[in-house]
Amino acid sequence: MSRPETLVITNNKALRELVEWLRGHRDRTGLHYRVLAERADCHATTLSRAASGKSVPTLQAVLRYATACEAPQDEARRLWRNARFEETRRQRKGRMQAVAKPPFIGNLAELSAALLNVYERAGSPSLRTMEGRTGGYGVLPRTTLSHILRKETVPYGIPQLQAFLTACEVPPALWPQWEAAWRQAHLHDNRVVVVRDVPPPPRTHRTRDAAAASNITVQLVRKTSPRGDRAYEFRPDGETRVIELE
Repeated sequence: MSRPETLVITNNKALRELVEWLRGHRDRTGLHYRVLAERADCHATTLSRAASGKSVPTLQAVLRYATACEAPQDEARRLWRNARFEETRRQRKGRMQAVAKPPFIGNLAELSAALLNVYERAGSPSLRTMEGRTGGYGVLPRTTLSHILRKETVPYGIPQLQAFLTACEVPPALWPQWEAAWRQAHLHDNRVVVVRDVPPPPRTHRTRDAAAASNITVQLVRKTSPRGDRAYEFRPDGETRVIELE
């Protein structure tokens, strides 16, 4: 028979919900932590601390607990993310600001804040974890991630934006609205004029492989600057190209 748990004392409501969920599944099994630890291939202390409510446990500990109790992994992840997000909000001590949803993002500052919010709602995973989720080194470097999370920059193109969303485990079905927000933010801050559904630029202005894709309709965005004209191609395949115009 399982030993009774201690009282949960925390102001983190999401953490309390997580702990009660874990304990509920343990009560359902009626097993001692020692037996659950054998099922989860970890130490019993790891599981007991995960359900203590003293602090937000690691995701790995929560998933091991769920595995031992044969509880849904997806629900375990969702509750853990909520607990981590609430912890982050409390650490900011009221410095949380309203964040625009993708359809209402109008500039790069709002996009940057929204991406940070996505990261925090994902449970603030480590840079190593995020890099691994995108397929390894080079796809989304940790240095770039660090700059994005400090709101010093945003993903430089659609592929890198998709990599960031992948690292934060955002469902692909939601990517189009984020891609639209990325484009809108760049259009606003760069003060560009949008020319939609135009053919690729003349041969002298094409990128090296543009000729091979001359039959693909693109969205061409042109920006005038002291250094000359520059065009951004937002292509249907998700790739973004920069073209220097003479």
